[in-house]
Amino acid sequence: MTEHELQQLLHQESNRVDWKRGGDPENIVETLAAFANDYEQVGGGSALCGIEEVTDSQGVVTSRITGVSSVEALRLKNRIFELSRKFVMPPIEPQFDSVVLASSQQVLIVWIAATGDLHTFKKNVVVRLGDKTVQPTQKQHATLAQRTASVAWLEQPCPGATLADIDQFAVAALANGRFPEGGSSEFLQPGYRMFGSAPALTQLMPGPSNPEVVPTRFAILLAGKNPQHFMPGAFVKLTRFQGLTRADAVFSMNEFFGPILLLVRQVMEKIDAEVFVIVDKTKDFLSGGQNRIRYSSKALEEILVNALVHRDYQDPHSTKIYIFPDRIEFESPGGLTGFESIDEAKKGRTQWRNPVLARFLREAGLAQEAGTGLPRAIRETLAIAGSEPRFEIDNWFRVMVPAYYPEPDLVTTTEPVALDDMALMISVGRGTIDRKLIARSVPEFATMPSERIQSFHNRHFVEGEQWVELVRELRDWLQMHAENPQVRELHLFFRGPIAIGPLIGAMMRRKPFVVYSYDEEALIYRRIYRVDRKLLQES
Repeated sequence: MTEHELQQLLHQESNRVDWKRGGDPENIVETLAAFANDYEQVGGGSALCGIEEVTDSQGVVTSRITGVSSVEALRLKNRIFELSRKFVMPPIEPQFDSVVLASSQQVLIVWIAATGDLHTFKKNVVVRLGDKTVQPTQKQHATLAQRTASVAWLEQPCPGATLADIDQFAVAALANGRFPEGGSSEFLQPGYRMFGSAPALTQLMPGPSNPEVVPTRFAILLAGKNPQHFMPGAFVKLTRFQGLTRADAVFSMNEFFGPILLLVRQVMEKIDAEVFVIVDKTKDFLSGGQNRIRYSSKALEEILVNALVHRDYQDPHSTKIYIFPDRIEFESPGGLTGFESIDEAKKGRTQWRNPVLARFLREAGLAQEAGTGLPRAIRETLAIAGSEPRFEIDNWFRVMVPAYYPEPDLVTTTEPVALDDMALMISVGRGTIDRKLIARSVPEFATMPSERIQSFHNRHFVEGEQWVELVRELRDWLQMHAENPQVRELHLFFRGPIAIGPLIGAMMRRKPFVVYSYDEEALIYRRIYRVDRKLLQES
């Protein structure tokens, strides 16, 4: 800001200007919250630190520049930034400027644009009425609440963002080949609509001295260089696990950043590279049917787009994807909006959290028609995997997409599992073994009482003297179950170092036991052999 521009703010205090002689950060932040609420609809306001209010003999209030030191200015900036997050809800992001004086002092200008939100300072709503910061009357409060509720959060200016935060290549991609005569830069003119019902990507907002062109949150999500800077949760975290639960070891972890279209492309490329094909050995090789697609690419993309388009971007948590051997889970913050149940959404009804974002992508030809995404994903998943995706809704929206995998061959050469048998799940240096996997591998255990499936779990890496203690604990645990008179036979499911497998077998002396091995391709445990030491001794 120049000294000339500063002089324009020194004529009088108003609903857009407040003078502060010194630096009371709490008082400044309270005034900024009132400016952001913008009850008198002037677009925001500025607090000037280093300006003293003077009353002459005629009672006329004028300003006098006193300035603050550079050290004090830095202290004020840091404290204002901190308190704008601590005391203001939802938080605000004030902008800073300064004018250095001949005395080496400076005037610190702190300004905030109207946000379209309803902000509280220390849990109280504050507004700017003329040159005063006050709490509104009940009627004023209701008027302000009604006004802010009518403006979609994504269509509001993005605090702190400038045109330099927009990626011109991403803007061109959004145009999808349809450019105005002035080129893609015209899309960033205030009020310009790329498509008929789409909101403008920028707005002309009052600045501390002159109006400025500011991107909306909507524009930052679609074409921002770094949307996460302004909306911390605007990225995707993808985690692939070695086993079937989140307690299992992580195979890989990736994070993806950028505008929405880039996120969709990068995430889908990663998923495509890792999980799509499985060898089905139950099919004849000559028939060409052994290589089977495990997921519908279109279904996963539809669910991913839904997770990004309809999530709550005020929530700082990322959109999350978890890849397991038998399924992919999508999680996005924010439950359903306007639906009584998930069944309505599954049928294709389109009352979503961010309809303007969904509508824009659809009109740009970058998303499916309204209401067709989830029904299509359900149909295509059912056709490939044989079962539908599963949905869970609370404060998060979760979709679990099952993978295709061959029906397991459960034919065994031993007698069936009896009601007085017991399954022992032993996991060393790995995650726990999923009980659902045991039930799928040995159907009899699906109906067994829970006490008939016991678990020994040590997920930490074991070395040195730790092995002695581990073996002692495992021996006592096995002995306890082997001496249980109510157990006829033990079924051992093991995950861990190969060397400890024979050791477990050597510990089993009192009961017959059946050993199972995990089949990575079929995603089940298969029965390998049965040992009955009494029969061995008799022979």
